[in-house]
Amino acid sequence: AGDFFFCRMTFMYYNAYNKLHFMKKFFHHKLVQNSFINMIGTVAIGFLGYAFHFLVSKKMSIEQYGELQTLFAIFAIINVFAIALNYLIIQHIAPHKHTNETNKTALFLSQMTSTLRTPFLILFAGSVLISFIVAPLLKLSDPWGLLFIFLAGLMTFLQMISKGALAGWQMFLPPNIINFILNFSRVIIGFGIVLLWPFA
Repeated sequence: AGDFFFCRMTFMYYNAYNKLHFMKKFFHHKLVQNSFINMIGTVAIGFLGYAFHFLVSKKMSIEQYGELQTLFAIFAIINVFAIALNYLIIQHIAPHKHTNETNKTALFLSQMTSTLRTPFLILFAGSVLISFIVAPLLKLSDPWGLLFIFLAGLMTFLQMISKGALAGWQMFLPPNIINFILNFSRVIIGFGIVLLWPFA
């Protein structure tokens, strides 16, 4: 009976040791760490979005809040293309990480920015004209909010270029910190605008 008890305790200890060793290797894996950072960043940024709607909606009328949701819907559509660009950049830069070729990453980003410079300038100029044409069709009170959304969309494209480059090199913490700071700033600015200029 004593030998059986000793063998059983040894087997249980061995299983526990293997499980702890597996968990240690699991949580030290780069993919798991990066996924955890992305999860925390997504939840934190999502909470800021909820806080923005909670704070701003209390200071706006139903009509104003309806216009705000229209603008956010347009921004969400623009953001789909920005995310596609982000994944495209990750796909091209990720192999540079395995070969440790930073010069190829720099060359690719230089070519990307030079290629997109002209379309961005055209979109920047066109967004002004589009805002004044589309705003009455969407029954917005003025075109400035729509113009701001278009400009924010263009800035998101630029942000996705740097974010995709960092993600391609498996550096997920810096872009999540930057996104959190930007979204926190948007909450403060948005709430401040509604608070100081309630009829803006």
